[in-house]
Amino acid sequence: MSQKFVEGLPLYRQEEQWKRMGVGLSRQTMANWMIQGSNRWLWPLYERMREHLLQKEILHADETTLRVLRDSGETITSTSYIWLYRTGRDGPPIVLYDYQTSRASKHPARFLKEFKGYLHVDGYAGYDNLSNIRLVGCWAHARRKFDEALKAMPDKGSVPTAAQEGLDFCNKLFAIERELHNVTSEERYEGRLAKSEAGCGNTFLQLPFSIFSFYFTLVFRLVKAFFSVKLERG
Repeated sequence: MSQKFVEGLPLYRQEEQWKRMGVGLSRQTMANWMIQGSNRWLWPLYERMREHLLQKEILHADETTLRVLRDSGETITSTSYIWLYRTGRDGPPIVLYDYQTSRASKHPARFLKEFKGYLHVDGYAGYDNLSNIRLVGCWAHARRKFDEALKAMPDKGSVPTAAQEGLDFCNKLFAIERELHNVTSEERYEGRLAKSEAGCGNTFLQLPFSIFSFYFTLVFRLVKAFFSVKLERG
């Protein structure tokens, strides 16, 4: 199990290794051992970690695609999803993966049913209607949209743009976060209030409404296009 999941050595290669040593151990047998071992010994540990994770005040969540081989009679591969949930900086990190066959909102709703707190996500609509949870956005994703908007604009030389103002604003915030990386949560909170206001100011937020409105519309369309994935039902 360690060779497969830590060292990245597939079972068929492990099977060949054992064969070279004169041991007839099939990949099917090793696969069954992993399934049985996971169900008997790792699943209780996973559930216990999930209990601790759901007691936290702040969590992070994300999801990504996974290609899975299917049984005969279906397509050769099918797209499934791995959902990731992890704690923040308070205490030892807990990172849990949840395999599901779709990107439907019912999956985070089930996994986070007992969670009450702040959930840090990327803007995917599947998280929008979770009960007893307050969503918080990701500055890294916000910065990406400023960067994409800037790259999509024609070269105007040194002419200031709302996109550049927004990118600079985010970069200053990120620089402050790097300074506050190794401090306590309370010190980070106070540092953000003091340094963000002094170092970033509110110039970007005071842009003329017409410019900001145009930029906001552009970014909104980018975000909408990026996240325009219909939730799977059922």
